[in-house]
Amino acid sequence: MPAEIYLNVAVSGLLTGLVYGLMALGLSVIFGIVRVVNFAHGEMMTIAMYVAIMLFATFGLDPLVMLVPVAALLFALGYLMQVALINPFINRPEHSQFMLLIAVAIIMVNVLLIVFGPDARNVQTSYAFDSFQIGPLIVDATKVYAAAAALVVAAVLFAFFQFTLTGKAIRACADNYTGALVVGLDVKHLYALTFGLGAACVGAAGVMLLLIFDVTPGSRPSSSSRSRRSRRCTRARSRARAPART
Repeated sequence: MPAEIYLNVAVSGLLTGLVYGLMALGLSVIFGIVRVVNFAHGEMMTIAMYVAIMLFATFGLDPLVMLVPVAALLFALGYLMQVALINPFINRPEHSQFMLLIAVAIIMVNVLLIVFGPDARNVQTSYAFDSFQIGPLIVDATKVYAAAAALVVAAVLFAFFQFTLTGKAIRACADNYTGALVVGLDVKHLYALTFGLGAACVGAAGVMLLLIFDVTPGSRPSSSSRSRRSRRCTRARSRARAPART
C-alpha cells in the first residue's frame, strides 16, 4: 500500500483528534477544578450539534459562524446546571454525583429522541466536498477548518486562565478550596463559571464535529464506557482530591 495513504489517514485522524481534544479539554477543566465528573458531557455536545442544525435549517448559518453563539448557549446551560443541580451535591459522596449526572445524561438523550427522532442529521455547506492538496497529501477542507477553530478556542481558554483575574481566581479554587474561601472568593460562583466554560468547549467542539459527522441522539459515549470511566475517575479523584471542604 502506498505511503501516501498512510500519511493521508494520519493527518485526517490528527485533525479530527484536535476537535475531540477540545471536547476532552472541557471535561478536563470541569474535573480538574470542580472535582466532578460530567457524565452528561457527550450529551451536551449532542445538544450543541442539534442547536447548530436548527440554526442552519432556519437561518442558513454556517457552522463556523454559529460556533460562538452555540458555545455561549452551552455556557449558559452549564452555568445553570452547576448552580441548580451540582452545587448542592459538591460535598456529597462521589457515587451520588455520578448518579445525578448519569440521570441528567439519560434525560437529555431521551428528550432529543422525542424531539428529533432517531434518524441521523447533518448540514451541507458549500465547502463540504472541498479539499486541499499539498503534494501527495489531500486533506478535507472541513477537517482543516474544524481543527483550526478547535485550536483557536483552546488558545482563548488558555489565555483566560493565564492572564485574567477571574481565570486566576478559578485556578486558586482548584489549588486550595479552603484558602479560596478564607480570602473571600465566591467559590460556588467560580465553580459555575468553570462548568460553563467546560460546557462552552464541548459546545464549540460539537459545532465543529457537525462539519465532519452526522448526528443522532445517541452520539455519545456508550454506557459501558461510562462505567469504566466512572471507576477510573473515582481512583483519580481520590488521589487528586482538594483539601477537605468545610
